[in-house]
Amino acid sequence: KNELESIAKKSPRAIIIDLRNNPGGFLNEVVTIVDYFIDKGLPIVHLQDRYNSETITSTLAPLVKNIPIAVLINKGSASASEILAAALRYHGVGKIVGTNTFGKGSVQELVEITPKTALKITVARWLGPDDMQIPRDGIVPDVKVEISEKDAEAGKDPQLDKAVEMLKGM
Repeated sequence: KNELESIAKKSPRAIIIDLRNNPGGFLNEVVTIVDYFIDKGLPIVHLQDRYNSETITSTLAPLVKNIPIAVLINKGSASASEILAAALRYHGVGKIVGTNTFGKGSVQELVEITPKTALKITVARWLGPDDMQIPRDGIVPDVKVEISEKDAEAGKDPQLDKAVEMLKGM
């Protein structure tokens, strides 16, 4: 929050959020992050288990508003990363650049079996703010850009380059 407030005070022309190879994290943390970018009362994510459905909505006024945002994703972007990308795109806050995400879309819990072992079980699924489940082949970016092995070896990042080019035109 402090870093984003600091950035916002500098009146940036654009922001790039890099979620590539981010396997996710805790639901409450991603909800807080999305809260910083969208208006109060808007849906962030829907949780659906066998018996219930719950919509989590934003509770804050955005810290960043009317600043173009690009969100970088790839196959390593999963879970909470997908929630963030889906919410920013759905609410018209960000454009997604890169390749399809992992396609997780599930909520899991660890059940301790012994002090040294546990079982991870899926207890619910999450749906984007549009009430759609993340497809198994992941979130499709608005602008698809691959990174070849040759690019990576040469230290080139065509996804980042495309995001910068796109944001300059906004």
